[in-house]
Amino acid sequence: MSTSKSPSESDVQTDECAYADCTTEFVVGMAVHGSYCSRDCMLRARGQGPLATLRDDHRWCGTCFARLKEIDPAPEDAPECATGLQTLTESATKGERTRHRDDVVDSSDWRTICTCGNTEHDHHEPAFNSDDVRRRARNLVAALRDLAREEKLPHHVDGQAVVRNVHVDGEVSWARAIGAGLDAVDT
Repeated sequence: MSTSKSPSESDVQTDECAYADCTTEFVVGMAVHGSYCSRDCMLRARGQGPLATLRDDHRWCGTCFARLKEIDPAPEDAPECATGLQTLTESATKGERTRHRDDVVDSSDWRTICTCGNTEHDHHEPAFNSDDVRRRARNLVAALRDLAREEKLPHHVDGQAVVRNVHVDGEVSWARAIGAGLDAVDT
């Protein structure tokens, strides 16, 4: 927390927003939920964790949030190291992915590829943010509901609040939408 002098020389306490991607300083008395400069920053911060959980889970696409795989428990006669059987959904196919990096020779491998074109389940391609936002928002809500059922989220989300908050003021923010969906259930 810092203190600055106004033209009237009165002390004004300011603080930096707790949302990591925000550099705004605000007057302490104007804080939202104690440590955010705005409701938007609070929602984005709240949605980041669940969004990271979703992107770390190989069952969903990190770009369009489509379900890529169903995982069934391993049969009882499977080797002990087997944890489950993966089946691709209609949103996925298998294909070759080529990597181009400066420090190594180009390489390729056989991967699950989403119908949106994403070849990395944990990668989000911002260039696609304006492509069929409503369909992607519905995919996101379905994925979040699955994660909530599996107790990988603190509780379920309000799907309508997620959809309403994806595209605000000309900007697409998946983290803000998730935060709004969680916040709507809490209020």
